[in-house]
Amino acid sequence: MGGDGFLSLASSFHRADFPIICRRVKLKNETDFIVNFYLPILASVIIFFVTLLAPKFLAGIKQPTIETEIRLGIVGFKIPLSLWVKNIALTKAFCYVLSIALLIYAFSIDFSRYFPALLKMDVYYDVNGIERTLGRLDSQDRAQLDIDKNWHSGVEEYDRDVVVNIQSLWTKQGLPNYWPENVPPRPYFSGSGQATFVVERTAFLTYKIVESIGKLTYSTTSPRNEVKTFSGASKLKPTAASYIRPTIGQLLAKQSVLIMPEFMQIFGAGSVHDGMANGEYDHALIAATKISLLPMPSVGDTVFLWRSKTGKWVPIAYAIYR
Repeated sequence: MGGDGFLSLASSFHRADFPIICRRVKLKNETDFIVNFYLPILASVIIFFVTLLAPKFLAGIKQPTIETEIRLGIVGFKIPLSLWVKNIALTKAFCYVLSIALLIYAFSIDFSRYFPALLKMDVYYDVNGIERTLGRLDSQDRAQLDIDKNWHSGVEEYDRDVVVNIQSLWTKQGLPNYWPENVPPRPYFSGSGQATFVVERTAFLTYKIVESIGKLTYSTTSPRNEVKTFSGASKLKPTAASYIRPTIGQLLAKQSVLIMPEFMQIFGAGSVHDGMANGEYDHALIAATKISLLPMPSVGDTVFLWRSKTGKWVPIAYAIYR
């Protein structure tokens, strides 16, 4: 599969592949999120369907003496229930407007406040794991990724291309070739570390990822070979892909959004702490992560993709959050 190329690269200890952005996280304030997002949506749905399916129950009320109070902030006013009964159209219109207002309120909260600024992850390179991660995406998400149909061959191309660059870097830095020969690398290589993830809201349902720097420690565990560990780093590349702009319609239809920010892959010879300063920008990767809102907030595994010479994207690794 051309995997030896990949691990030579990886063993370069300076793959900074993956500053991943997301995981299945515990929100900063889950109670606050439930109150400000889920409860308004639940109330909106209940009001809408009660108004749609059971408006005639008011018709059976005769001469009601109850007064309904509507309060906006500190300003309130009372309308006799009999008036609502006599004007069913007015009642339904008010309920529909209230339902829409609750829905807009739920989606107008600042979602960036609820995600932690530091994420922990494990990164893997085995092809079976990549296939499983892709299998969790629906057909629309996979179409959006524009993955090469022959991506398995693209993985080999990636391994060959990157290992040439990393070995050149080793030579310039006077370093030996770390990876043992004749060992398929992908099943025996993994990374573990953390990444910053800073998001700002710029407008209604519009967010921008303003910072994401990943630092990983990689290890090789090939049979009959010494276990080796290496370090690397990666950094968010400023592109339009850093913006997250779903619509209410999209969120209601799919209850999820796929984010695909782009990162600079950096190779270096320093430690995990100074790899960013001493490394070289080799190529770009995108980190595709599906964030779901319902039934509870969840962030799926991330798949990392590299653009091949065909112009299509090739999945080359995946991350699991912890």
